[in-house]
Amino acid sequence: MTKSADNSSIASENNNDSESIFAELPLACQKLLKRLLQLPEFTKEDFHKLCKEEKLMPNATIEQINDWAYAHFDCSLLEEDDIMFFDRELLMDAL
Repeated sequence: MTKSADNSSIASENNNDSESIFAELPLACQKLLKRLLQLPEFTKEDFHKLCKEEKLMPNATIEQINDWAYAHFDCSLLEEDDIMFFDRELLMDAL
């Protein structure tokens, strides 16, 4: 299976421009972002639980997603705090 086929979760639901952007993220990170979009807000504990469910390490996941966001949007997407910061508008604009 090719990398683009493995990374088709968010990308497959959107246009080709979005597909090329999201294809750079691992499938588990794409799934996590999709789940986060469904929550009005979430705590650090919620985030850690979702990461565990996707078999992701929370701190490494934040770093990977933010590195990707900086490459495409020149800003971070997630910030760890008691109530996590998640830039939904930025992500929704990319979709």
